[in-house]
Amino acid sequence: MSSQGDLIGGRTHQMDAAAQRFLTELASFEDSAKRITAAVADLEADWFGRGSTAYQNAMSTWNTHIMAVLNDLRQLTQGLQGSSQALSDLDQLMASKFSGYE
Repeated sequence: MSSQGDLIGGRTHQMDAAAQRFLTELASFEDSAKRITAAVADLEADWFGRGSTAYQNAMSTWNTHIMAVLNDLRQLTQGLQGSSQALSDLDQLMASKFSGYE
């Protein structure tokens, strides 16, 4: 009987493809966040009062959350890239253990 701990492997090309998709989406998401942030800044300059203050507080919270999402996506991408490389390195290491029998 095997457990999850004794199974390793994966399709590195799928990991690499997912990482590339994440990079593409990250770039798109960063661009969208920049456009929204610019729109917020434009509106803040022409809005006064308690509504404006509440709006600015809400957008500050939004900015904190969006930065967390962007950071998470960067970390997921790095994790996929690192996992793909680690599996490739492990496969090479395992192959080298049997090089004397080729």
